[in-house]
Amino acid sequence: MTSLCLFFSCSGSKYFYRPNKQLTAIAVDSAIVTKTFLNNSENKKISITHILSTSENHTDVTILFIPPNGGNSSILAKLIQPLINAGYDAYLFDYEGYGESEGKADNTNVLKDAQMVLDYVTANKKNNENLLVWGFSLGGNLAVKLAFENQSKIDVLVIEGAFTSHRNIAYVVAPKLLKWTAKLIQSPYPSEKFIKDIHLPVFIAHSINDKVCPFFMGKILYDNANNPNFFLQLSGDHCYGLLQESDSYIENLKLFLIQNKIK
Repeated sequence: MTSLCLFFSCSGSKYFYRPNKQLTAIAVDSAIVTKTFLNNSENKKISITHILSTSENHTDVTILFIPPNGGNSSILAKLIQPLINAGYDAYLFDYEGYGESEGKADNTNVLKDAQMVLDYVTANKKNNENLLVWGFSLGGNLAVKLAFENQSKIDVLVIEGAFTSHRNIAYVVAPKLLKWTAKLIQSPYPSEKFIKDIHLPVFIAHSINDKVCPFFMGKILYDNANNPNFFLQLSGDHCYGLLQESDSYIENLKLFLIQNKIK
């Protein structure tokens, strides 16, 4: 039964999402945190959090994080603390049905709302700021699609623990006798396809021990990405690189940004 539930959770349907509405205060050290809400086209309230780093190493880089399929912004804020310490500003938002956001997540509205948040961020950032779009897991798949459609608004794409398509991840997690059903799964925005037509610097991180989205998918995305690109091999848990290997992670990211004239 567990295998079946996992399979259907990766079907690319509404069952893929695991909303978490257990809110805790967003606590980030060395930062000023503000929250706002936007109403989307369906008049659903979407929660957005702006984290302004007060680190002495403050940069001119803002990161829009595209979240994974579980948790919410209060959980994700803990994961990105090393980046705030390093001087990066950040925007977090919650998909419909997550945190304080209204509605229900599915493949259509998460893309629509991510686009709305991206437009909000680009309209409110300073002229000298560089914008990174950074996706974790499911959010990595979504971030590729977002970057593909908004290349003039984004300076760098970063993804960690992403999968190549809904169909491919369904095949991986499906029990042996049900793998044939993966052919029936729709892939609304397959990363392995869209990343080929992204002409931005692309930084990809993936753990060789990832038990959720297999390592080979990260390598496929890297192989399909245009130059300039970089692949950071991690060794810890799924999408925990920033906490478990923060020094190496941030050092490699900084070097990649400098090489692409982003500071």
